[in-house]
Amino acid sequence: MDRNDRPLKSNFLDAMHLCDAWVKVTTYEKWLRANAPKPFNTIKAGIYGDMRGGYAIQPKYAVGLAAYLLDRIAARDREGNPMYPHVCDALNQFLHPSTIDDVLRLSPTTLGKLLLAEEESDYVAREAEGFMTLVATTRKLPSLLQGCSTADEVAEAVRWIFAFCGRSLRSDLRFIDEQVAVAMAEKEFHVSMAEYQARAIGWWEKCKWTVVLGRGQLGPTGVSIILPVQQHAYEDMRAGNREGYCVSSDEIINPSRYLVLQGTAERAPGACGEKGNYSKHTLPAIINQVAILSYVRGEESGKPMQVLSFAATPRSRYRLEKAGYKPLGTQMPESDIALYEKQLLRGSLFSTDVFLGPYLRGLGERADEFPAPPQP
Repeated sequence: MDRNDRPLKSNFLDAMHLCDAWVKVTTYEKWLRANAPKPFNTIKAGIYGDMRGGYAIQPKYAVGLAAYLLDRIAARDREGNPMYPHVCDALNQFLHPSTIDDVLRLSPTTLGKLLLAEEESDYVAREAEGFMTLVATTRKLPSLLQGCSTADEVAEAVRWIFAFCGRSLRSDLRFIDEQVAVAMAEKEFHVSMAEYQARAIGWWEKCKWTVVLGRGQLGPTGVSIILPVQQHAYEDMRAGNREGYCVSSDEIINPSRYLVLQGTAERAPGACGEKGNYSKHTLPAIINQVAILSYVRGEESGKPMQVLSFAATPRSRYRLEKAGYKPLGTQMPESDIALYEKQLLRGSLFSTDVFLGPYLRGLGERADEFPAPPQP
């Protein structure tokens, strides 16, 4: 993701959704090809959904959207009435007190700039920036993350993952009802949330560091589930012989060089009263979790750490690829979800690993001080 990439403004997205002004992706792509000037007349697969879902996009896609919106609000029927009143209503809400005539005086480039939010990073995807933010923070470990104190809290954290993933499948992190989002995730993952919750509770009972919550100033903002597993379980999963959640508690071993990143998720915006970018709190949880779970000693300590994960949604694929994970070319057997892997070669040049490796070792050396994640 380029540093100029930004999401559309939240109040614009709110207006478009509330006024039912979005059209089908095929309708939008057809209009672009026929009407938008180059280079704004094409759009990559998935970008339209990213725009709707509040993900960062290249500015040129905002200009293309602006050209479309301007064309729609200018269209009139024989009586002079708007042909696309939903779009007019959305832009009236977004740019109030400007009138449609005022908006029509704008160029696509100008309106496109107005649609874009101020730059905000996905810190989980932009690992280097996120790590340096962690290094610079003045907050201590107990305030950066927390563990679950009960099985019910583990089950609740799993619900955040299912809701987050379901919304991501629809490229809409705001407006899909949570129950609908959970049902979509269950269908995609080929597992019920209840079954996954039971498995997660078993992992957590074996090792409290498998489920860690990212924490803002006011409370938990997200969750990371990472499993330290035995080599045979890792290789079996890596080969695509089992689903990602099919890990028994007996296969959990802490620490391990073989980690399975089950999933990360942020809660719905504003869920705990916290403002700002929730992914900023998720990354410290992941990094500290990895440090504790992977700190092996003796002969194994000089070997690279291997992390396996799954591109279950467009959002997870984006995060994995931006964080340096590589597709393996294998898939989980039932859900056909693509598998990704990353090796952390401590001290390698031209990589965040040169900074991250020493940090992981330093925290890992203190692992005995943290048999479980801290509680607030």
